[in-house]
Amino acid sequence: MGSRSIDDLIPPLQLLFHQFRIGMDDRNVDFLVTSTVRTLTEQTALYAQGRETLDTVNGLRKSAGLPAITESQNKKRVTWTMKSRHLALQPNDPLCTKHPEWAGKGCAFDIVVLKGGKAIWDVKADIDQDNIPDYEEAASCGESVGLIAGARFRPSPDYPHFEFDRSKA
Repeated sequence: MGSRSIDDLIPPLQLLFHQFRIGMDDRNVDFLVTSTVRTLTEQTALYAQGRETLDTVNGLRKSAGLPAITESQNKKRVTWTMKSRHLALQPNDPLCTKHPEWAGKGCAFDIVVLKGGKAIWDVKADIDQDNIPDYEEAASCGESVGLIAGARFRPSPDYPHFEFDRSKA
């Protein structure tokens, strides 16, 4: 199953993550990392969700070591690409040409905002009651430390997503 470990990210992203965590603490926004690196099998299963039949999706999820989902869960797409920055870098990736030790590491992480330890997926939630949605605060925080914030993706914003700017490697 996919990783939630910051240690599975490329080293410069690990540093940016720690700066992000400090910024989120300063903004009083609690969060949990939900995903760092994924295998191609996991990404394939996640990409199929909301696009394929429930039997097909659950077959792919089983192959990836993921639990089965319900018909209602299969109505929602959970990832937008098969070229995810969550995929483990392969040795032939241009980043690994410069940094061979980065093979197998990820270039993105996802979060969920927490309220009293409970996951809050509503991107308009303002748990800290400062009149700024907490996922927007997270996006601003990520950008302030040099991350690419999925909240800015168009036409499909991905508020929980943050990735390393590969142009800075």
